Amino acid sequence: MPSIPPTSNTPVSLEGVYYVESPGRPLGHIAIRPKFREQDVEWDDTSTGISMRLDPTSHHWEQLKSQAPNSHLEKIAFVYSKQKKQITLRYLTLELYNEKLKSKVAGKPSFSSTEELQKYYLSTDFYRTE
Repeated sequence: MPSIPPTSNTPVSLEGVYYVESPGRPLGHIAIRPKFREQDVEWDDTSTGISMRLDPTSHHWEQLKSQAPNSHLEKIAFVYSKQKKQITLRYLTLELYNEKLKSKVAGKPSFSSTEELQKYYLSTDFYRTE
C-alpha cells in the first residue's frame, strides 16, 4: 500500500531516540520519538518534553516527508525560530551515548548495544509518578 504524503497538519514521527546538540540553548540531551509538523517540533525526554516553533527557512520538512513511517534518520538539523539557533538531532548510538551522555544521565546505565539502549529509552515511562 503506498504511503500518503504528510500535509502541514500531518505530523511526521521518527521512531527512535536522538542526542540533542544545541549550542547556546540548554535543552535536555535526549529526544524520544521526535514529531515534526511543517513549522513545529516536539519530543519527549526524561523530564518534561520539548515543543518549539521552527524557523520557516529550515529545510527539514521535505527531507522528513520522504521518510517511511516509524523509521529513523541518522541526523537532522533545523533552526529554532525564536533565537535563530541551529539544533541537531543525531540518532543515539551506543558509542555516542558513552561519549556524550552516560556521565550526565541519572543512574549512568550501561548498555551492551545500540538496540538495547534504544529499547530502554523507547519503552521506559519517565513521567510515571507513584
